[in-house]
Amino acid sequence: MEECLKPIEGISLQLYAELVAKMRGHEDDLEACARIAELAGIDRRRWFAAMSGWNARMSDPNHARLVSRTYIDFYHAAVVFEDEGRQDR
Repeated sequence: MEECLKPIEGISLQLYAELVAKMRGHEDDLEACARIAELAGIDRRRWFAAMSGWNARMSDPNHARLVSRTYIDFYHAAVVFEDEGRQDR
């Protein structure tokens, strides 16, 4: 595994993308995002460290393409999953 894709604070890029998909509509409310992460068993310190770390990796010109493309694939799959779950309710 590429170093830039290794988990941050134990939070893989896939888990990060899945959580961000659950946070749609709350992007501007960091407290709401932290609560959603806590429901997934991730304390706020770890969540904010992972969020900052993954955003930094996606912005790093040395790794942006790989990390961003991988994130987009995970995020898209998570959004589809979330949307299907909402339709079933």
